Amino acid sequence: AFVTLIGSGGFGTVASSQAARLGSTACTASIWTSDSSLMCRVAAGTGLNLTATFSAVSGLQSEGFKIFSYSSPNVFFSSPATSLPTTGETTITLVGNGFSPTHGNSSRVIASQSAISFSKTFWTSDSSLSFVQPNLAGRVDVSVLTDGQLSNSTSLVSAAPSISSISSHVWPSTGAVSVTLFGNNFAVFDTSPTASMGITSCESSRWISDSSLSCKSPSGAAFGQNGPVKITVAMLTENAIAGNWSFLSPVITAVGGGNGAIPTSGSVSVTLLGSHFGAVWYSQQSTLGATASEATMWTSDSSAAAKISAGFGPISSVAVTSWSQSGFLAANLSYASPNITAVSLGSPLPLTGSSIVTLQGQNMGMFSLSPVARIGDTACEESEWQSDSSVLCRTAAFGTSQFQSMFISIMGLSSSLLTDTIVSQTPYVSALHPTNAPTTGAMNVTIFGSDLGGMSPVIVGGRIGSTACADTIWQSTSTILCKLNPGLFANLTVYASLSNQQSPAMPAFSFDQPVPAFAGIGCIPKTGSEIVSIIGTGFGTFQDSQASRVGDTACESSHWTSDSSISCQAAAGAGPALSLVVTAGGQDGLAEASAQFSYFAHRVLSGHPNNSPTTGGIIITLTGQNFGHF
Repeated sequence: AFVTLIGSGGFGTVASSQAARLGSTACTASIWTSDSSLMCRVAAGTGLNLTATFSAVSGLQSEGFKIFSYSSPNVFFSSPATSLPTTGETTITLVGNGFSPTHGNSSRVIASQSAISFSKTFWTSDSSLSFVQPNLAGRVDVSVLTDGQLSNSTSLVSAAPSISSISSHVWPSTGAVSVTLFGNNFAVFDTSPTASMGITSCESSRWISDSSLSCKSPSGAAFGQNGPVKITVAMLTENAIAGNWSFLSPVITAVGGGNGAIPTSGSVSVTLLGSHFGAVWYSQQSTLGATASEATMWTSDSSAAAKISAGFGPISSVAVTSWSQSGFLAANLSYASPNITAVSLGSPLPLTGSSIVTLQGQNMGMFSLSPVARIGDTACEESEWQSDSSVLCRTAAFGTSQFQSMFISIMGLSSSLLTDTIVSQTPYVSALHPTNAPTTGAMNVTIFGSDLGGMSPVIVGGRIGSTACADTIWQSTSTILCKLNPGLFANLTVYASLSNQQSPAMPAFSFDQPVPAFAGIGCIPKTGSEIVSIIGTGFGTFQDSQASRVGDTACESSHWTSDSSISCQAAAGAGPALSLVVTAGGQDGLAEASAQFSYFAHRVLSGHPNNSPTTGGIIITLTGQNFGHF
């Protein structure tokens, strides 16, 4: 390249071997131009602010001026530039220009960090320069200095730190456990490296060697496991290990509070006690049984408060989850059993069923859990959950008409309520057939009515007067059969009963009245005291103050023998064709005319005196038999 030297004269008026020099190096060619200018072909070289001089034919030399500089050196790249080892020496070549065309004594490599120096530099050419890099840690910027001119910089980066293992993989969430990280490229000198576990820096980090670093584990709860382990050396960070460390899993040792049964509506707080719940709050969660808590409030590494959600049944376990690790404890908690406190029905229940009864109370669930309700021993046709305080029962057909209990079962938990308020419509008797029967009983009487039982089998009873039926057979809600016991009396009331409910009385039945047929003796003395056997029917199958009489005179005594026989000790009396009457059960039975009874007729045997004046007026005494007792 040519440069033109311009002066104030003295270069000569003609070309005559004028010569120019830049610094200590002569121009490779000097061309005179005029008395005030000279062209110089610049020789290869380096330098800053070089003095330009020229000499004339006369031998005179000009005064020098620092008016010239060569271009600064320029670095294009280095090889290698990255992943340089942190130990030993590495030869690095810088490629560029302006490193000096003829020798390297004037060129050297300098680092941006003053503490770093390179003692070995090898000049190769104007475009290549090598040097030895010892023990690099992190990043260093290097430049070439040639004869006072500094090049641009290029970066050298050491290999990033790499972690191969750690001395401990599990530690408490309270931290402060010494953990050693093993690997390489940690540097051969202390660069104040740092390490972190998950998203949290170690409480402190201490460099040991190029292959080991000590970390005091952080406290926390996040990244309960699988969190990355990081190390930073001279601002180089490597995520070398992931997924092989964790905080200790939570441990639950006790559950405080929640004494007694828990309402099914929940919102009751219990305290979970233990360890390793986390040194800080980090969205810890808890579950009781299979249901997540309504809320979990972290308190410390050893306690958390859980607000129990709505639920039902036993709670067999509790759990605390910190990040992704859980601790469990068997528990003996339970939601409260359903409790019936009242029953609501609009009107007496028909025994045919399909009426709605509302069971009211507590702890019937915050959602449907397929409750099963029962009235007495009869399951509801349908049980429908309404709320935590009510369940509807659609009644089935009943076998009884009064119930002493309500019952509900939900998921194995049950409740019953003793009550006499759940009653069906009162049984009612409207008719019967036949309306009378022999005193010997043993025949069926059909009782008609309503609400006599809604299903079979059914415990139903019938009664005629004060005597229960020997057997009662349910046929329908409007018909039952009563097998009669022997009995007496007329206009007896008829009852039907279901459980403790009894129908209103209906005076509709009579046993047949007694029917005397004949007397064992047809005629007795008028003095009486004779035993007369009266034969007939309907006298009753048991002694019940039966009585008899002859005509209008009661027997001195009557002795019942059987339904067809009664003995009469006849009183003194007189008269022919007297009626026989037997009274049994308040009913009189009159014998037919063919069975009438007579006292013997009187018989005169003599008279005294046996003659009398025609004027009369005398008393005659007659002697004979059967003149009567009075």
